[in-house]
Parts: sequence; structure tokens; C-alpha cells
Amino acid sequence: MKRFYLLALLLLGAAATLTTSCEKEESASPIVQTMAVTYASIHGVWQVEQINDWELEEETFCYINFNRSERTFTSYDNLASMYGRERSGSFSIEQDEYGRYILNGSYDYGSGDWATAYEVTMAASGEEMTWRSLTTDELVHYVRTEAIPERE
Repeated sequence: MKRFYLLALLLLGAAATLTTSCEKEESASPIVQTMAVTYASIHGVWQVEQINDWELEEETFCYINFNRSERTFTSYDNLASMYGRERSGSFSIEQDEYGRYILNGSYDYGSGDWATAYEVTMAASGEEMTWRSLTTDELVHYVRTEAIPERE
């Protein structure tokens, strides 16, 4: 009888372990493949698709065009106004001691530095990137696009 109880306890323990390990596998988040963020990989035009949990509406826009050879950018947005505004400046990409790619920028015409630096993660496809502010809770998702639309 002792053996029966011991065997029953062992089987219950094994079943509980298997159930727990299966649950962990199902709840694990998928691994997202990324690529290095370099002047070459960031080069081109990007459009903001989402800021934090807010998806940009059709009439709201934000674009940024990175030039890898000159390490300059031009942005065009209407986030703070109903009218679009264009800004330009320079940017830099560095890898910190934790392996994160950090993007910094400064505006032309003595307007100063960006309000924050960003940790940038780029999808392996090179078609999407996410910027996470190093000083605030801001999270911005970009998608690659062909060009900044003509301004009216």
C-alpha cells in the first residue's frame, strides 16, 4: 500500500511539472529578430505609426528622413500644430556598454539638442524600428516609407 501511495504521489508530481512547463511555453513572448542599427540601416525615410499606445490618425503625421553619408536628418510633422513644420539637424548612433543602440540628435540653427536620447531597436527586415526614450516613458514605432509626401 505504501508503494501505491508513493507511486501516486510521484505521478501527480510529474503531471504537475509537465503542466507548469507547458503553460510557461505558451505564455512566453515570441522572439523578435533584430539587426544592428547603423548609419546605413537607418538611412532613408521613416513614418511614425504609433506613439506609446496612440496610433496616429490619418490627418496627423510625422516623418523623418535620415542621410547616412552626411549624418543629417529632416523631419516633417504636425504633432504640435495643425500645420506641418519642417526641422533639420544632425544625428549620431552609438552602442553603449549594454549593447543598446543609442540615437541622439541636435537641431540646426541653434535650436538645441533633442529632448531625449533613444534606444533604437530595428527589425531584421529593416522595415520597422522602435525608439524608446532613455528619460521618459515615450515609445515610438516607425515604419519605412518611400518618401515624405508633398507639402500643401
